[in-house]
Amino acid sequence: MNLLKDECKSSLTDLLFGICDDDDDNPAYLNTDSTDKVKWIATVTNPQCLDIAFWAIDNCVDCSDEQGNQVTRCDGILHYRDIYHFVELKARKKGSWMSKGFKQLRATIYLFIESQNGQVDRKKIIAQLSNSLKPYTHVIKQQQLALFKDEVGIKNVKLNPLISI
Repeated sequence: MNLLKDECKSSLTDLLFGICDDDDDNPAYLNTDSTDKVKWIATVTNPQCLDIAFWAIDNCVDCSDEQGNQVTRCDGILHYRDIYHFVELKARKKGSWMSKGFKQLRATIYLFIESQNGQVDRKKIIAQLSNSLKPYTHVIKQQQLALFKDEVGIKNVKLNPLISI
């Protein structure tokens, strides 16, 4: 399964931009309008103005299992240099947003690794769970973070709405 579909791709070289998800049936998207920051769930700083590609995954790529059910997946993937930065966007104060977000990231990373025939350097993968309404987590949630790192086999996991390139 190809997660990196051309019709789901956008790119830019801006110094600062946001990643938005309007929580409808449309895919996540990049937003460079600094007067519209209230929509930004994650804020990306790109001080070197690198060419950054963004592939929307959720609501753009059909990820069906053998029974035809949609597989849970994250909102998108940022790609720069040789880094794949998986992003899940949330705007929730309560509930199981963290567990659900980790599940979406885990499933998408597994699909990506499978699509690359396992030929992925996991050191080049970053998982980012961004919640604009609860940007910093309590220490008690660190157990979920450690479990996610062990299960997926990646060490670079971030739990905040700031992405530094």
